[in-house]
Amino acid sequence: QQFSICKSWWKTEGEKEVENSRTPLVHFNDKSAYGVVAACLEALTNVEGDWRRELRFLRDAAKILASYRSWTPSGQSISRISVAEEVVETWERILKNKDDAEVSIVCHCPRYSGQER
Repeated sequence: QQFSICKSWWKTEGEKEVENSRTPLVHFNDKSAYGVVAACLEALTNVEGDWRRELRFLRDAAKILASYRSWTPSGQSISRISVAEEVVETWERILKNKDDAEVSIVCHCPRYSGQER
């Protein structure tokens, strides 16, 4: 059985929950760090309450994660392209279970001296 990680947040005034401030559950399983931050941003923008501090923190975290660059063994930055999140999620699901795979994806890139990526 798989362990599921999810979280919900809400605002309070004193000991009372602010009406309509509870976020929907945000599921963390099968998401990258950036995917979790994006899901939290979406959850907090659709509810009542003053979430400015939390939103600022999440936007800063998203900038840090988005600025990450992979490097080749020779120290060159690997170029990046924009891809829709749905495409990434689809490939994550497809590549998750290698035992049931019917197709293997192998990339040969000349600039990595024949190394497979």
